[in-house]
Amino acid sequence: MKKYTKAGLLILTLAIPALIFIFLKGFTTNHFELPYLNPARDTLGKVIMKGNDTVFTRRKEIVLVNADSSLNRIELGGSITVIGFLPANCNDRCVRYLEYLSRIAKLNSAVPNLRLVTLTDGLELKTIGQSYGMGSNTWQAHLISLEKGNNALASELNIYKSADGSKTNFSFSRLFLIDTEGYTRGYFDLSDTEELDRLLAEIRILDYQLKHRNI
Repeated sequence: MKKYTKAGLLILTLAIPALIFIFLKGFTTNHFELPYLNPARDTLGKVIMKGNDTVFTRRKEIVLVNADSSLNRIELGGSITVIGFLPANCNDRCVRYLEYLSRIAKLNSAVPNLRLVTLTDGLELKTIGQSYGMGSNTWQAHLISLEKGNNALASELNIYKSADGSKTNFSFSRLFLIDTEGYTRGYFDLSDTEELDRLLAEIRILDYQLKHRNI
C-alpha cells in the first residue's frame, strides 16, 4: 500500500508542473508579445487577409537616395534594426539625441544582433556623431537627401518641412523598430525619454523571443 502511495505522490509531483505549464500556455495572455504594424494592402488599399489573420508588410531592404543621388540599399532581416533620422539643423537638441542613440547602440553588448541606423542630411552632424560611436558596424550612419526620392521613408519617420521650407521640423520625428524577419514592430518618439526606455525594453523582448523561439 505504501508503495502505491509513494508512486501516486511521485506521479502527482511530476504532473503538477506540467499542468501549470499547459494552463499558462493555453489560457493566459503573453503580455510581452509585441504588435506587428503596417498591414499589407492590395491595389485598392484594402488590408490583405490570410484566412482570419492580417498579412503584414515584410521588408527585405530599405532603398535610400544618397546626397550625391546614388542609391543605397540597406538589407533587412537577420538583425534587430532601429532606424531614425537627425536633421542637419537640430542645434543643441542633437547633442541630447546623440546621447539617447548612444544608449541604444550600447545595448549591442547584450543584444549582439542589434543594429542602429541613423539617417541625416547634414555632413557636419555625421562627423560630430563619430564621437558618440556613430559610424561603426553597430551604429551605421547614412548621408541622404530629403529632396531626392526619400519621400516614403520621410513620411514613415514623420519628417516634414516647416511652412517656409527652410528648416526641417524635428519635433515629431521618430525611430522605428524592425525585427529579424523584416516586420515593423514599433514607432518611438526620440525626444521622449519614456519612449526611449520603452524601445530599449522592446529590443530586449525581441531578443528574448528570438533566443527562445525553438525551445
